[in-house]
Amino acid sequence: MEQTVRLNTIGYDPFITFMKGYAILCVLLAHAIPNPDATGYVFWGGMQVPLFLLIQTFHSFKKKPKFCLTKILKRVVLPFFLVQACLIAVLCRNGGIYNLLIISVIGGCIGPGAYYFWIYLQFAILLPLVYPLLSKLKNSSLLILFLLVSEGCEVISSVIVIPEPVYRLLCLRYLFLIYLGYEWVRQGIAINRKTLLLSAISLVAIVFFTYLDGSLVPVFFDTSWRYHRWICYFYVAYLFAYLISLLFKVVSKINWIDSFFKILGGASWEIYVVQMVVFVLFSKSLLSFLPANIITITWMFATIALSIIFGILYHRFWTKYVFR
Repeated sequence: MEQTVRLNTIGYDPFITFMKGYAILCVLLAHAIPNPDATGYVFWGGMQVPLFLLIQTFHSFKKKPKFCLTKILKRVVLPFFLVQACLIAVLCRNGGIYNLLIISVIGGCIGPGAYYFWIYLQFAILLPLVYPLLSKLKNSSLLILFLLVSEGCEVISSVIVIPEPVYRLLCLRYLFLIYLGYEWVRQGIAINRKTLLLSAISLVAIVFFTYLDGSLVPVFFDTSWRYHRWICYFYVAYLFAYLISLLFKVVSKINWIDSFFKILGGASWEIYVVQMVVFVLFSKSLLSFLPANIITITWMFATIALSIIFGILYHRFWTKYVFR
C-alpha cells in the first residue's frame, strides 16, 4: 500500500482547515467527556495538540518562515489575554486575587488547555530559527538529529526531574513534530510500508504508556503527558492524518457538514480561547434544576455548544474589527 495525501504548499488547502476543525472539536470533547481515555480517546482525539503543531509547522515551512511580532500579537496574543483578563475579572468578584494570580503563573493562565498558548509561542519563535538548518541537511541526517534532540530532552528531563508545572509549559516534548511537519511540506502525508511500520510502533507505545501504565525512566520522562512523546508522533503524522483525509473525502461531499468544519477550522484559535472561560464558569451546579441523571450529558452538550458559538462570534468580531 503506497499512497500520498498531497498538501497545498502554495495557497489555501481545505483539508488543512478540516484538520483544524477536527482538532478543535477534539479539544472540546477532551474537556467535556468525564473519562475520555475510556472511549479510546488517545487514538481518535488525544493527539489534537500534536496535530495543531504539525499544521503550524507546515504553514510556517511551506514558505520561508519569519517571526512577525505584530501579526502574532494581533492574531494570537491579544485575543488570548483579553479573554483571560475578562475571566480573571469575573473570578475576582469572589475575592482571592492573589490566589488567582498564583494559579495563573503556575498554570500558564486559567482554564483547560492554557498551556498550549505558550507551546504555540515557542514554536512560532523556534520555526524560523531552525528552518535554515532543515534546508541544508539531508533527510536521514535530519531524522537522526531530531531523534537525538528529542530523546536527549527526555533523558535530561528525567535526570534533573523538571517540575510538572514547568514541563507542561515547555515545548520539549513536541520538538520532534518540527521534523514531521517539514516532511509534510516535502512529500505530503506519505503512506507506505515504512510509515505504516512507524505508525504501528507509535500505537504500541501509546498503548504501553496509556493503558499499561508503562514507565521507561530515564529513557522517557515520567510525566502525565504520557502519549505526547516523540515515539508516539509517527502515528499522528502518518496513519492518523491519513484516516482524517479519508473522513474529509466523505464529509466534503455533505455541504452542511463541510461548511461546519470550515467554520470550526477558521475560528479554531478563538474557540480554544473561549472554551477556557466556558469550562471554568459554566459549572454543573447551574443545571441543578434538572434531573440528576441528565445533568452531565446536558452540561457536556452545553459547554461544547457555547464554546463553538461564542468562539465563532469572537473570531468574526476580531477579524472584522481588529485583525484585518
